[in-house]
Amino acid sequence: MPVRFELPEREVASGVVPRIELPEGLRALQTEPADSEFPFFAKLRAEASGDLIANKAPGQLYLGLYLDPLYRVHWNNRAPKIRVEIKGPEGVEFSDTTLTGPVVEEDTDIDPRQFLIDVDRHGFKEPFQVHVTYVVCDDAETFCHTIRQSYTIEFKRDRQGGTRPGIFMPQMFAEVMELDANGDGQIAGDEFPENQSSLYLSHMDVNEDDVIDTAEVERFMAMFNDGRGFDTPWNDGGPPEEEDDEDEDEDEDEDEDKDEDKDKDRSKD
Repeated sequence: MPVRFELPEREVASGVVPRIELPEGLRALQTEPADSEFPFFAKLRAEASGDLIANKAPGQLYLGLYLDPLYRVHWNNRAPKIRVEIKGPEGVEFSDTTLTGPVVEEDTDIDPRQFLIDVDRHGFKEPFQVHVTYVVCDDAETFCHTIRQSYTIEFKRDRQGGTRPGIFMPQMFAEVMELDANGDGQIAGDEFPENQSSLYLSHMDVNEDDVIDTAEVERFMAMFNDGRGFDTPWNDGGPPEEEDDEDEDEDEDEDEDKDEDKDKDRSKD
């Protein structure tokens, strides 16, 4: 049976910031955070349309900031709104490079901050930088911090990117103990789905022994339910699209072949 823990809801507003309608076919982008003196209380999710990734045509870029439920923090809406600055290479056009969060009537909330802009790469392959400034406070009211954190984002698909928080991830974790094939109360090794062990371990493996036990599942579920829940199948524009991996692989291989040909031509010169 799926493990499911229901605890009292947090005394922080949720569902007060409308989700933006996202286009179909967005893909997760490779994102590298820079060093920070603070934890990444808000996790950046970057996605782009297939044509934009393949550098075939202009497309759309999605940036979402999701509060990590493990930290039990919330946005402080009486402080300056979240600010997202995009620094791209010269020649790449962004429809907007300075983004600010919505006006929220509630003093605090835990809803994601979402942005969708148009981008034209004009053939350029260089990465771009995103700088995020936001204010968070913990639920216990022991701290409030103004935080500035930076990321480098490649126009390359992240095949380990999973899905957006709040879509299918809750259901996946809710059924985690069904992976316990030998019934020993732990999940380890080959019991994890292929290529997903790091996803489960990074969220649940508190003592970092590469094993998830019942206590760790219970701890995670308690934190995840406080403000997330399991009842919404998706909340960010619809379910993930079925992906045509073969076409994208061909696009990536084609780009690599072109780069190799250019290198050979340079060596001849």
